[in-house]
Amino acid sequence: MTRSQLGALKSCAVAMEEHEETQLPVLTCCFQHVDDTSLSGEPRRAVCPDSPIVAEEGSAVSLPCHLAPQVSVVNRTVDWKKEGLSGVVLSYRHRRQNQDDQRTEFRTRTTLNGDLSRGNLSLQISSVTQIDSGSYRCFVPKLNLYCVTVLSVEPRHQQNQTERPDSSTTVAPVEEEPADQDAAKNPAAWKIILGVGVAVFVVVLLLWKREAIKEMFTGTTRTTHFEMVTATTQQTKAEEGRHIGAGEPLVRDENRSSD
Repeated sequence: MTRSQLGALKSCAVAMEEHEETQLPVLTCCFQHVDDTSLSGEPRRAVCPDSPIVAEEGSAVSLPCHLAPQVSVVNRTVDWKKEGLSGVVLSYRHRRQNQDDQRTEFRTRTTLNGDLSRGNLSLQISSVTQIDSGSYRCFVPKLNLYCVTVLSVEPRHQQNQTERPDSSTTVAPVEEEPADQDAAKNPAAWKIILGVGVAVFVVVLLLWKREAIKEMFTGTTRTTHFEMVTATTQQTKAEEGRHIGAGEPLVRDENRSSD
């Protein structure tokens, strides 16, 4: 026990002798004074984790904070605050949670889940969101002790991506040909296969169009030739018809002269 603690006890003893009728309140006050420092002489401090607390969005998370050496804070005031925000995340006063200065977004989501009689001031926050990420300060005003815990809330899809490799090891592999397995494992193989397929399709399409154009050109040529032949035949017949028509009067005149 330190000299200051011994002095405090002597002062308490003197006060109890002077106030015999009120010894219990004086004794309680004396023990509270002695309790502010460790009996071993070690300075009391608030302890928070050095590493950030990582939580998945939508889950409940506990932000650790405790006093060392242990001391009961059942009758103490405890405040949890988030840096950068006014008001308190949680306030413990008169042996109960006080909502007078508590921020609205934390009223139904926060509680002290530690053993206050052992100096455990851990804060639990339920249904956390990314907005809840930040630094939280645990503070005991009467003892002037505090520490800071950092909370990092990750989106749900990031948690699923980090868990996916572990879950894939439990799934039975699908039996495939070695070539298909290699292609499935190597994205570059898929790109090569896709490129070859596209190239083959383009070549086939060009050949098909070429044959179609050739066939169309051949058909057009045949049609033109047939039309030319038909036109020439019709023209020849028309000329023959004109000659015959012109020759009929002459025959008739010759017949008349012979008569």
